[in-house]
Amino acid sequence: MRSVMRLGALLLPVVFFSITRLSLGADKGVLYLQKLEPYPFVIVVPATIGGTARPFLLNTGVRFHILDSTLKGLLGPYIESRPVTDGGNTGEMRLFEAPEIAVGGWKFAGIEAGVTDFDRIRDMFGMDLRGVIGVDAMKECAVSLDFDHKALKILKGNPSLANGMQTMDLGMNKAGSPMIQAMLGGKTMQFVIDTGFDGYIGLPHDVFEGMVADGMIKEEETGGVQSETAGGAMTQLPAHFTKGRLLGVDLTNIPVRDAHLFSNIGVGFLLDFDVVIDFKNLKFHYKDRGAEPPIAAHKMFGANLRYPRGHNHVYYVSRNAGAALDAGFKVWDHIVRLGPLKEGEINDIAIYELCLNHAGETLEVEIQRPGEERPIVTQLKLPEKIYAYQPRETK
Repeated sequence: MRSVMRLGALLLPVVFFSITRLSLGADKGVLYLQKLEPYPFVIVVPATIGGTARPFLLNTGVRFHILDSTLKGLLGPYIESRPVTDGGNTGEMRLFEAPEIAVGGWKFAGIEAGVTDFDRIRDMFGMDLRGVIGVDAMKECAVSLDFDHKALKILKGNPSLANGMQTMDLGMNKAGSPMIQAMLGGKTMQFVIDTGFDGYIGLPHDVFEGMVADGMIKEEETGGVQSETAGGAMTQLPAHFTKGRLLGVDLTNIPVRDAHLFSNIGVGFLLDFDVVIDFKNLKFHYKDRGAEPPIAAHKMFGANLRYPRGHNHVYYVSRNAGAALDAGFKVWDHIVRLGPLKEGEINDIAIYELCLNHAGETLEVEIQRPGEERPIVTQLKLPEKIYAYQPRETK
């Protein structure tokens, strides 16, 4: 799936799914519990600020909160402007005193917050994200990503661990993000555990280029994603590992990106494990999952959408292959109906679930095309499941 730079340019990879609250049961150490689908998407929670719950990104890749500009009136006095560097971009973040924010029974106050405009993010993903919860809110907690049992937990105190979990020391970099040390390509490297990144693995530019040169990483010849950075427009080609291991996982065919300044592990790679990030005791616990890997929904669907003002249109169609190309999709087409999905139900999560649950099926699609008076009805033939990487054997 696509990802965009988070800070500096202040864009966030955002997807939002409907929240399903689970029963807290008798576990008094759980401050918050939410359904967690095993999808390669960032994690969104309902944060109550100013008496209203709004969707916020749970982001271990940034220290402080970030609020949409529409919520600026809820912030306290201005504190200072501070340089922020991330993903190869550098910019200034104006910080303010933040009010109390609550996510279920998990409450936190006295944390700095920056402000930015999320309109472009909403246009890109069709989701109404209103803010970001940073690491400062998690300092006395542990974050459990239990993909096997589809549960996100925010834990207070010393977390109880599942049998077979391995443990590593957790460090914090200068930006306040959690890091682990692990071997990759015969070198010990530091990786930021970054739930604000919906991809798999990111590497510093010099490391990435070195691994391309020695054949450990292969860049694809087509399908590059254009993005804006502080250094200007750039095209980043899709890339994947040809060999290597990280945290015991065979990296063959796993996607990797040039992250410019640092190494990070995103939600896509974390899906290989059940994870507990213990900020209070500075430990990282992980256990292999036996479930199948995520699907390559973008490759199956063969198109990207944008959602300006909540109105979807086709932004990109694969020139090589894919269901969208075969169905006759064109750039600027507006999708009125996509199989069982109606217009207001179409977003990136819904398309992922469509490919997951209807692989191999032929779906009817209704399109409105600029210059055409009548809607176009066509057939979209989804291929059988294409995985982001091959299922692996667990230990």
